Amino acid sequence: MNRETRYLLGLILVAATSNAQCPTITAYANSPGWAKGAKITVYVLSNSNGSFSSTAQSGITNAFNGWASLPNSGQTISTQSVTSLPSNPQKPYAVVQRGTPTCGPSACTSFTAGGTGNSTDTATITVSPSTGDTGMEQLMTHEVGHSYGLKDCNGCSNTAMNPSTSSSSPTTPTSCDSAAVYSNSGGKYGAPSGGGGEIGRAHV
Repeated sequence: MNRETRYLLGLILVAATSNAQCPTITAYANSPGWAKGAKITVYVLSNSNGSFSSTAQSGITNAFNGWASLPNSGQTISTQSVTSLPSNPQKPYAVVQRGTPTCGPSACTSFTAGGTGNSTDTATITVSPSTGDTGMEQLMTHEVGHSYGLKDCNGCSNTAMNPSTSSSSPTTPTSCDSAAVYSNSGGKYGAPSGGGGEIGRAHV
């Protein structure tokens, strides 16, 4: 076996090992996430259900910036603390508010895919009033991942999409999450190097 063959086999082994470390992260059908280059306004809303401390607001901002920092996304995040939403907010935008989550005990994310190429143009993240500052950034990193089209990955490691968040959960998207976004966005942004193979498209 010559040197070139050994080198190529080594590359294949490294790639296979990298892929094996990533779980299969599925995506919602026809939901490629926020558009490449999107300028996303995040409204952190104080309402009758409660508000967010400065620590929690920092966690929210950091979570959105983490996903917007994926390779080649070109996305920018502008966070505003408000007591009411503009009457006709310019899309794309996200709202983070206190309230009763309808799809989980701590938080729930809903989004619309009405942008170019079915990209996300609005998202609403509802956080339980009983959810405190501890672990807020980890929780928000998971919830923001849904607005990028990714579903829960129950029992998975090496991803922010495991719904069982804790203080040890990722505070930024992992390389596996980046690979999932890369596949889900049709290669527009994110990076394939995290492995994980093709992303599944699960129907909502």
